[in-house]
Amino acid sequence: MKNPEKISERFGINFDFHMGMAALILGSLNTFIFLSIWAHWGVQVSGIITYVGLGMVPLLIGVGLLRRGRLRKAKFTKKLLQDTVRRIAFRSGGRIKPLDLVNTLGYTSQKALQLLRELAAEDPENIELKLDYDTGEIYFEFQDILKSIEANKSFEESRRDPRTWVEPQVETKKRGKTGMEVWGYGSRGDSGKLTPPRPHTPPLPHPLTSTLPYSHTSGSGFPQLYPFEFDTLTVDPRGKVKGYRRGQGYFFLEDLGNGITLEMVAIPEGTFWMGSPNKEPGRLSEESPQHLVSVAPFFIGKFTVTQAQWQAIAALPPINRPLDPEPSRFRGADRPVEQVSWYDCQEFCARLSLKTGRTYRLPSEAEWEYACRAGTMTPFHVGYTLTTDLANYNGLEPYGEGPVGEYRKETTPVGSFGIANAFGLYDMHGNVWEWCADPWHEDYQNAPSDKQVWESDGNDAYRVLRGGSWNSYAWYCRSACRDRYQPHVRHASNGFRVAVSFIQTSS
Repeated sequence: MKNPEKISERFGINFDFHMGMAALILGSLNTFIFLSIWAHWGVQVSGIITYVGLGMVPLLIGVGLLRRGRLRKAKFTKKLLQDTVRRIAFRSGGRIKPLDLVNTLGYTSQKALQLLRELAAEDPENIELKLDYDTGEIYFEFQDILKSIEANKSFEESRRDPRTWVEPQVETKKRGKTGMEVWGYGSRGDSGKLTPPRPHTPPLPHPLTSTLPYSHTSGSGFPQLYPFEFDTLTVDPRGKVKGYRRGQGYFFLEDLGNGITLEMVAIPEGTFWMGSPNKEPGRLSEESPQHLVSVAPFFIGKFTVTQAQWQAIAALPPINRPLDPEPSRFRGADRPVEQVSWYDCQEFCARLSLKTGRTYRLPSEAEWEYACRAGTMTPFHVGYTLTTDLANYNGLEPYGEGPVGEYRKETTPVGSFGIANAFGLYDMHGNVWEWCADPWHEDYQNAPSDKQVWESDGNDAYRVLRGGSWNSYAWYCRSACRDRYQPHVRHASNGFRVAVSFIQTSS
């Protein structure tokens, strides 16, 4: 049986559209007639008054009806989408995963997650984010649907008054569209009180073993560390999302002035296999031999340095060389800065260090790969392939069994894909190549077993870059892939992120 409410709403939308178009046509026709009359007979006051009634008024009515129709259509479409999501949740026992929308509606993983976020933000008392502690997957739980199912109500019955089946809740702080509370920071027990969630940090895969140095924060010369949450996911070899995880990390904020900040994420100590295994598709000899490296705790930028951050530091007095405040080819305050040389990055770090009293620097190549992998041993931190739904690169040539994707031909704002690795770092694959401190070595023979910059026997005429960029094919974006450039070269593919040691050697 058809829903009368939907039929009525569709009729109203069609009425607004057709009547609006008719009014626009009538107004345009009358305007043409009056312009023709004025061109031959001249403009009269009475003619202007008549035109306002017969020409201007229909045009304004037409514009108003079309605008109202567009707004009604957007609202109606959103309501239909919400109804579809609720149907999926009802069939799944009141719980829905982002992957369900990917499989059912054909959404990208990013779009599915964003839709569920928006629904949770609009109805935070009813829709809660939950975490399956056995699998590490996140899902959204609809409290009203759960009550309806418990009461043996059908989906149609649950839609009549969905809030009827929700127990009264105590008032809490209003939750906005962003922030941890939207994500279910706490759940309601039988008493109706808000209780804190069970602590959970997703386990990192072998061979990474680590502990975060939070207990050493006091007296280390760093600001207070704050927790933050982030989304991670994994894909199968064909690029389909296998599952989501909700992770937690710690960071401190560096104030650059004028409301511009730099987010520095704490990276735990640990060990990892640096380089690529022999059977990894697309690997080169310069990525071998694989070797075990121990990494001390450090901090690294959550994102690559943005153009706003670059301009803030470029405005400071020079130390060794001048800096162009606007060097980038693709302009945007929240886009990564590019067309900066290795020497420019060193100057940026020197000025930032002088401003903050902390020794900022480029990460070593070992630190960068450790931070990128975040405990994984697959070609990418998301799995065995990469898709352009998750990173900005040239998707016209897929990696492995992955799909052909988009080629955007420019950088994207940092963090815009919404997916981090297990350390909470964004855009480690693609967007811009990232300068590292090390000189170039042809392979890893005699490489150090710690995170230090590998200076000995290196070719100082070239410096290392990692991560791939917006115009790289996927295999260049692998965690183990290495590239090199002369340190004075400025290229629209090259940017950087900064690091700082946990134990400061200078102030």
